Amino acid sequence: MDFETTTCISHTHLGILSLYAERLALPLRSLIVYFYWGPPPKLLRKSI
Repeated sequence: MDFETTTCISHTHLGILSLYAERLALPLRSLIVYFYWGPPPKLLRKSI
């Protein structure tokens, strides 16, 4: 499923999201999508 959205993220929040995406070895886009849809079960087992 393809969808497009416009999201405004402050520079501070972008830095925080980027840090967590890096720690979880995920693309930033995926991390943001998981906030909406929820993470897949295998990701829930990863520790930060």
